[in-house]
Amino acid sequence: MVGLFLGSAVFFYASPGKPKIGIINIPFTVINDRSAFEIGAMLDFVRLLNLGVEPYLAAAAVIGCLAQRLVRHVCPKCGVPSEATATETIAYQQAMQEPAPHFVSGPGCNFCNASGFVGRSGVFEVLAVDEAIRRQIAHGASGPEIRDTATGNGMVAMRRAGMQIARSGKTSVSEVFRDSFLID
Repeated sequence: MVGLFLGSAVFFYASPGKPKIGIINIPFTVINDRSAFEIGAMLDFVRLLNLGVEPYLAAAAVIGCLAQRLVRHVCPKCGVPSEATATETIAYQQAMQEPAPHFVSGPGCNFCNASGFVGRSGVFEVLAVDEAIRRQIAHGASGPEIRDTATGNGMVAMRRAGMQIARSGKTSVSEVFRDSFLID
């Protein structure tokens, strides 16, 4: 994954052949060897600092970070309520701080080509940089410290966002696990 560190924002895109670039003043290319999803949106700051970007520059220039992943939707024709496995139940309870409900899974049918899934939707983690986070970045705070501040300010972590979609019945917990929503 490649990103552009700009005078006003950090843009990450997954398709190197199709970058989306707006008006920029002084771009610096930042190579990220892991996807934003694997490290989470707020840890993009830590990656910038590890790549040699000065903390005061990152704090002043970045207005937000976004991590995203797609999850497949359970087929509406063959989706049935199902019990979560012990691992899924524990992961759900840790992410959501509530008992695990019944989830939906698709055994497969002609409509979904025996996959159990039809269509996809995005799961997002958005970190809006406020003054408290700017101060933390400028003073060299660690990723967990930034995450704690961001979640205290209302950021929904990627795992929790995925579990909310599973709770609504649009996807399965195993689909959330498929894309490794385990780093927090």
